[in-house]
Amino acid sequence: MVRNAWCFDWTDAAIARLKELWGDGFSASECGKRMGVSRNSVIGKIHRLGLSHKYRRPRERARRMTKPKASMPQMRTNNRPLPPPEPYQAPPPTEEPRRGSFDLLELKLDQCRYPHGERPFRFCGAPQAFGYPYCREHVELCYNKPVNVRAAA
Repeated sequence: MVRNAWCFDWTDAAIARLKELWGDGFSASECGKRMGVSRNSVIGKIHRLGLSHKYRRPRERARRMTKPKASMPQMRTNNRPLPPPEPYQAPPPTEEPRRGSFDLLELKLDQCRYPHGERPFRFCGAPQAFGYPYCREHVELCYNKPVNVRAAA
């Protein structure tokens, strides 16, 4: 039965037993099981007592089963030299978008939406200026520039 740490009295005998188990290399879970308390209460008490992994005797680890090397297939070595790597070729440049000839449904998210002509409208399609739905040219055309107060005075 595991008891909660708040209702478990850490008597001198319980602390001595914890130090003994911890020193023998048992984990906090195993110490808790053997003492009847939770793993977290053991960890908290170990930290409050100032015990750490330095003062533990490491437990023996179980040996891992390994396959015998004779059963592994032999790798063939190829003594032929490798051909030199091909030089890097940059991808072909993208074409400049055709201006004023896009339908609204053809536009991508980063293309200018300035309308051209009469109905049915066609749209510019150039790359948008940062933060605007239009390209730089149409931003300058559509938006008023802020007046510099010091220059006017």
